[in-house]
Amino acid sequence: DEREHVYNDLHGVAPMQPEDPIFINNALNRLDEELRNAKNATYEKALFLCPSYVKDVKFRLMFLRCDEYNPVLAATRILRHFEYE
Repeated sequence: DEREHVYNDLHGVAPMQPEDPIFINNALNRLDEELRNAKNATYEKALFLCPSYVKDVKFRLMFLRCDEYNPVLAATRILRHFEYE
C-alpha cells in the first residue's frame, strides 16, 4: 500500500474518492446552482443549442472529479470550456 502511495505521489495521481450516490447527487445539484447563478451568455447559448450535451451527467461529473467535487471550481471550468469550445 505504501509503495502504491509513493508511486501515485510520484506521478501526480490523486487517490480516488469513493463516489457515494447521495454525495454525487448533492455535488451535481450544487454545480447546477453555481451555473444558474453565473449568468454566462456563452453557457446559455450552449444550453440552448444542445441541452442534452450541456446537462449530461457524465459530462458534468468529469468536471466535478477534476476539481475534487468543488462545485464552484467545476462551474468555472465548465464556463471556460464553453468559452473556448
